[in-house]
Amino acid sequence: MTVIYGNMGDMDTSLLPYIWEGFEAVNVVEIGKKDFDYAEKVEQAIADEDDTLIICGHGTKYGLLHPDFYSGRYIIHENNYRGIHAKKLICIWCHASEFAEMYHVNGFFSSMFISNINEAYTYGFYGTQAMDIEISECAFCKRINALLKDNVPLEEWVTRLNNKLNESNEVEKYNYNGLKFYKDYEGSI
Repeated sequence: MTVIYGNMGDMDTSLLPYIWEGFEAVNVVEIGKKDFDYAEKVEQAIADEDDTLIICGHGTKYGLLHPDFYSGRYIIHENNYRGIHAKKLICIWCHASEFAEMYHVNGFFSSMFISNINEAYTYGFYGTQAMDIEISECAFCKRINALLKDNVPLEEWVTRLNNKLNESNEVEKYNYNGLKFYKDYEGSI
C-alpha cells in the first residue's frame, strides 16, 4: 500500500492518517507546505505501487493540490496520473470525482468534501458546528480504514459507507452523497 499525502498541516488534513493507521507495510509519501522537491518521489511511488494507492489532501478537479496553495502546484495532475497502475485507487480530496470523470480514471473518489466550518457555511450549512464536522471526518477516515483492513472490494464502498452515515448530520449526508466509484472507463487504470 502506498499513500501520497498532501499534508497542509490544518485540521482538515490532520485526520487523514486514520485511513492507513495500523497498517504495517505502508509507503507514505508525505508532502508538506515547504516540500517543493517532491515530483520524483511521487513519480516513483506511482510507478512502484501495484496493489493499493491512496491519494489524499486538498484538491480540485485538476488534481491533488500542493499544500502551499499559493504555489499553484499540483502533486497529482493531468501529466502524471497516467502512470498509475495500482489495482485499487482511492482518491480523497475535494472534487476528486470530477478529476476522475474528466480524465476517465477508475477507482473510489470523494467529491466536494466539507471538512471545516468555512466550507460548511459556503455550502449553506449554517447550523453546523465545527466539532460535528471533525467527528464526521474522523469517522469517515476510520470507516475507510476498516474497509481496507477487511479487504472490501472498492465497488462496495459507497454502499457500505452510506449504510453507516449519521442521518442527523447534514454535512455528513452531503459528503457521503458525493462518494463515487468508477470502473468502466476504457483504457483507464
